[in-house]
Amino acid sequence: SSGINAEYGGNEKKDFAVINATSFDRTEVITLPDEFKKAKNTQVTFDGKSLGVVSSPSLGFSSIHTEKTSEEFFHKSSVSAHESNGVITLENSFVRVVIQSDGEISSVFHKPTKREAIEPGKTGNKFVLFDDIPLFWDGWDTEVYSLQKTYPLGKGKATLLESGPLRAVVQVQYPHLTQLSSISQVITLTATSPRVDFITDVDWHESRKFLKVEFPTSVRSPTATYEIQFGHVTRPTHFNTTWDMARFEVCGHRWGDLSEYNFGFALLNDSKYGYQCHRNVLRLSLLRAPKSPDDECDMGSQHFVYSILPHKGTLQESDVIKEGYALNYPLRVTGLPQHAAENLSTTFKVISEEGSKSVIIETIKIAEDKDGVVLRVYESLGGLAKFKLSSSLPFKGLVKCSGLEAQEKHLQWDRGVSEEITLTPFQVNTFKLLL
Repeated sequence: SSGINAEYGGNEKKDFAVINATSFDRTEVITLPDEFKKAKNTQVTFDGKSLGVVSSPSLGFSSIHTEKTSEEFFHKSSVSAHESNGVITLENSFVRVVIQSDGEISSVFHKPTKREAIEPGKTGNKFVLFDDIPLFWDGWDTEVYSLQKTYPLGKGKATLLESGPLRAVVQVQYPHLTQLSSISQVITLTATSPRVDFITDVDWHESRKFLKVEFPTSVRSPTATYEIQFGHVTRPTHFNTTWDMARFEVCGHRWGDLSEYNFGFALLNDSKYGYQCHRNVLRLSLLRAPKSPDDECDMGSQHFVYSILPHKGTLQESDVIKEGYALNYPLRVTGLPQHAAENLSTTFKVISEEGSKSVIIETIKIAEDKDGVVLRVYESLGGLAKFKLSSSLPFKGLVKCSGLEAQEKHLQWDRGVSEEITLTPFQVNTFKLLL
């Protein structure tokens, strides 16, 4: 996209590409370039930008331009918001979210399953501040006894900023979270997804404290699931044994999920790596304040995003993994040079896979010997998967490689489509498309 941007400038028609870097098709609400401020079926945001609904194919792009018809950014469903006595309700075709005047969430009702995701009488999006004084190694350790001591926090103030139809936005200010630290947060719900995003900025100046956000869920399960590289692991949600208690804090990448057989609740993030789930309370670790070896660790301004996603069925039946990728790899809009805009189709897939939904193309890179494009593919759900690779680009062949790109086996490649490939549970394979 940097090359495309470098050539952009003489295109008076203002053509743009919506780039999708994930291996699945997406339809989402995005912020449009300034050239679309007068386009129909868009929404003007609280800060004067324009929103529109766009679709983009997996590992490819779609093109948009300012002279499209009025249906360009239309979506069949919408999101709404209203406020009553300080309580704000956001609602789309998937969920209804009730936000209290202090920014905590008292209800997340999932319409497809008719299930309430928050435990009755409790509130989610609740910040909790723990003592964090380990026996050794401030910067590395945290102890289970730290959960026994919490600190009172200042209340937030929720304000409705946008009411739809494409996106609803609530701003929550915590000017005095503590005497030293403050939080500013924007909660968003779009028309196209049940995912609720919490875009968070923190001014952090604590000492040996641990900030988490918690969601008491209505889900009951003896285990929770957390993403790791190329797969996921399960951990107990109870302290039945000392081994269980030792796993009170769990490493996780893009998401943690607590599911029953027919309903689940996922907590996603874009840059955090610690989770905790005890019984039905799912927590995300946000910030620490150790004083050794770096006494300035995490101090100052911090920006991050976390999200909640109620879903039907188990983790394997849901879109949790896809939503985790979508949160971390948002659709990108970039200008197209005029000669490219005239010669490109409306949508274009560089590489795609057909078959099991559990197969993910995680990485695309130029081969180290510059003779092809390397793909790293893995099975994400823990089961046998069969798929085919395809591309509309003129690749000459397909080779299975080692992780170091040493060629191992030539695979059938006929008219841009591979032979059927099999992956075992969580298997990672590397392939090279030959130029």
